[in-house]
Amino acid sequence: MEQRDYFIRQIEGILQVLIGVTQKAFGLQTGNFDVGMKHINQDLISQLDLSIDDIIKINESDLLNKVKEAGQENIYVLAELLALLVKKIQEVNKAEDYSLKELINKGVVLIDFLDKQTKIYSIKRMALKKELQQQKIRMNN
Repeated sequence: MEQRDYFIRQIEGILQVLIGVTQKAFGLQTGNFDVGMKHINQDLISQLDLSIDDIIKINESDLLNKVKEAGQENIYVLAELLALLVKKIQEVNKAEDYSLKELINKGVVLIDFLDKQTKIYSIKRMALKKELQQQKIRMNN
């Protein structure tokens, strides 16, 4: 029972950090972008042992192996974060510093993983996947 409680606390802790990271991402602007991304990366590394650059470079199966124990809600928040970062990176014209297509692909991979893990259909999850796919289409045009 103690081990289960510890595991639950760990997952809840990751969720709180990911929510905090997402809030930081909302505040990213041209003037604070690099500093904000540094803080986001530090938080991600401390909880998931992954930075944004790692997420871009890692192959899909290794990414899923890294995050699968984090819990479904945390994986969804990470996918939301990736979608938000794609928007913010475009807004501040930093696309040359990040592979937006890879961030989009990894977000879709996370959502697909969640779809396979749960029997419950999520409109919210499908909307996020559609948003990511539309961002990719816009980039290709």
